[in-house]
Amino acid sequence: MNTSFVTKLIGVSAWLVAAPAVYGQGQDSSPGERNLLVLSELLPGIYSSANQALFDARRGIADAERHGREEFRIERRDGVHQFSLTGTIAGRGVTYGLSLVGGPTDQELTANLSQQSGDAWVDFEDCELRFKRRAEHYDGTAVGTGCEAVGFIGMQVSRKEVWVEVASKAEPYWYERAREFHCYADLPGVSGGRDIPFERYDNIVLHDKGATHTFTTRDEEKREISLTLQAITWHVLNENNGNFNRNSLVLYASERLKDGSIKSHPYTFTEPSATRIGYNLRWMLVNCAMTPRDEARPEM
Repeated sequence: MNTSFVTKLIGVSAWLVAAPAVYGQGQDSSPGERNLLVLSELLPGIYSSANQALFDARRGIADAERHGREEFRIERRDGVHQFSLTGTIAGRGVTYGLSLVGGPTDQELTANLSQQSGDAWVDFEDCELRFKRRAEHYDGTAVGTGCEAVGFIGMQVSRKEVWVEVASKAEPYWYERAREFHCYADLPGVSGGRDIPFERYDNIVLHDKGATHTFTTRDEEKREISLTLQAITWHVLNENNGNFNRNSLVLYASERLKDGSIKSHPYTFTEPSATRIGYNLRWMLVNCAMTPRDEARPEM
């Protein structure tokens, strides 16, 4: 037998015996540690209760039970699992820090809420949100007497929305995740390649949960025009025959007239998942897309 081959074989066998445990099994994390990473990816975004406020009014819900139109942002702050929560949530204007940690059980993860004091973030005393994974969402329960200062008792987080429970209302606040669109308006709405002068109003950013942008035209008779983009999530049926009405992405235009009244112009709508929407009223063209024009890639 080849002596060199035997020597190499013995060397490989010895290396395998002495190999560290990382080459074996048994390195699994807990479910909570894995879900920590998933929830950290879900949280960042813009959230709005525009649809809930719209349909609370349409349903004629008593004032005390209605949910106002609110909006907040969750942004990554420092590190993988640290965030800032700013805006209005559960009826309060807030600037919170939010930190995720694993535990206290192997099925749970915890969110600690804090407020800024000078350059530091100070945790709310005796308050934490404990999350468990459920069907397509994370269910968080507020634990501790200090949570009264936070203003809500529970939070559910999914890919599409955040629900916030408060003790004072029968129904939770329903905040939907928004998508940002980049828009422009041309006055007049040139079409068909007509070679006529027009004014462009560019760099309009709208999110699709009711964001509004207002601009004043540059012509002699200045006009105050507003554009609103809203992906409508129906809370009720709009027919009494049981037919199902589908959600839509809607682009609205309105104008403040000289007497102070608001004139609503025609609107357009499409699938709520659409990434582009626009229309041409002839006197104005509006074009919105999730991808900015300077980032659009050539395609066949």
